[in-house]
Amino acid sequence: MPLTAEDLQNIHRLHQQVADLRGQLELGPRRVTAIEVKLSGTEREHSDLKEQSLRTRMAADEQQLESDERKAKIADLKKKLNVCSTNKEYQSFTEEIAANDEANNELDDNLFASLEELDLFETQLVELKQRQETISADLQQVRQSVETEQNRLNGELDRVSAELKQAEAELPEDYKQNYERMAEVRGEGALAAVDNECCGGCFQRITTQMISDLRMAKPVFCQSCGCLLYLPEDTSITNEHES
Repeated sequence: MPLTAEDLQNIHRLHQQVADLRGQLELGPRRVTAIEVKLSGTEREHSDLKEQSLRTRMAADEQQLESDERKAKIADLKKKLNVCSTNKEYQSFTEEIAANDEANNELDDNLFASLEELDLFETQLVELKQRQETISADLQQVRQSVETEQNRLNGELDRVSAELKQAEAELPEDYKQNYERMAEVRGEGALAAVDNECCGGCFQRITTQMISDLRMAKPVFCQSCGCLLYLPEDTSITNEHES
């Protein structure tokens, strides 16, 4: 049975469907990966913030301990002040108490700032945990949706690929080898429709003889890019070189 333009157009259409289905199959895992990356980033942010909170908590504990020690020291100095026997001792204890009071006031300010920062960390950690749970739920839902869609697309791809294989098997032997070599490398780009007397693959103008061969349903390959050419249905070519 001679090969017709309709046969080639059908093979090209099947190639395009295969390429489209494969493209759709790639989109699903990309959606999943994008959400996984987002979740991973949120988990890392939560871990970093938790570590900052721990360091701040440790610093606050040290500040609290130092503050308690200074207060105990001030109390001890005040006892000594009450029983000192000379003005020199009194003056020395008074100055030491004042210095410790000043240092303790600064320490208490730092402790207050640390406790405020801890409160902020706790709020942020709760928010991040909630965000993690939301993203995790979205990920689970998208995974299920993608799995269902992947199964459908794979079934459709198997069907279209089988149709393509059957159509390719019916190609005449005189150019099947060239076609198969092109199809293996270029897929849907192995074929191209003629558009306004030009190859639809590389847009190079084809010759008068090539147009004549196409009209006679002969196999024609583009001399520039090697595509197997065909005339789309309902296409009329008027060669400017015809008389």
